[in-house]
Formats: sequence, C-alpha cells, structure tokens
Amino acid sequence: MEEIIIYTDGACSNNQDTKKSVGGWAYLLIYKGSKKTNSGKAYQTTNNRMEIKAIIEALKAIKKPTIKTKVHSDSSYVINTVTLGWKKNKNHDLWEELEEQINRFSNIEFIKVKGHDTNEYNNLVDQLAVEMTK
Repeated sequence: MEEIIIYTDGACSNNQDTKKSVGGWAYLLIYKGSKKTNSGKAYQTTNNRMEIKAIIEALKAIKKPTIKTKVHSDSSYVINTVTLGWKKNKNHDLWEELEEQINRFSNIEFIKVKGHDTNEYNNLVDQLAVEMTK
C-alpha cells in the first residue's frame, strides 16, 4: 500500500517576546523512497505557531491527498488538538488553515514522536527549523 510519511517541526528564538521572535518551520516528505525537505521562517511569532505552520506547509505540498498519509510531530499541542480535540484558544487563523488542509485527505493519521531523541527524521526537521531562526 502506498503511503506518504511526513515529519514536521517548528522552532522559535525569543519565544517569550513575540516582538523580537524569529520562528522557523520545516518538514520532510517521504514517498516511494524519495525524500523532500522544505523550511521557512516567520517574524513576531511563537513556537506553537511554527509547529502548526510546518504541518500546513507539508500538507499543501502533497499533490495526491488520496494516498494514505502519516504526519509525525513532536508537538503535543498540535497532535492532541487534532486527535483529542483540545480547545483552540489561540492561533485560530492557522488552525482554520490546518483544518482545510486535513479535510483534503481521505486517509490521514497524526503520530506523536518524542522530540530531541534518536529519531533521525525528527532530528533532521528540528535542525532545519532551528536553522531558520538564525
């Protein structure tokens, strides 16, 4: 069975002072043995916004939303909001955009991974996101 594997991460420097903060997001797509990464940055943001943005950008990059897709993230905030229905108190604009992307997919699964551990793909997207904060 075909499937797309996604790893995402977000990072932010000066997370407590959004006027000075620089955020980064990154993703890795794996499909049929091919790997594609992408990353970006934002100013006056937070780590949580970058975590959501990383998933949005990864899902937007997928051309065939009918293929089974597994999204891996180390963000409890994002994973639990999507899978357990945690209340969305902030970041309503990004949650709305993420929901639009999720609704494109016929078979999507969200998987929580341990951050800063031995998962090479999670570590890769972490590194890419952190690089964008510089």
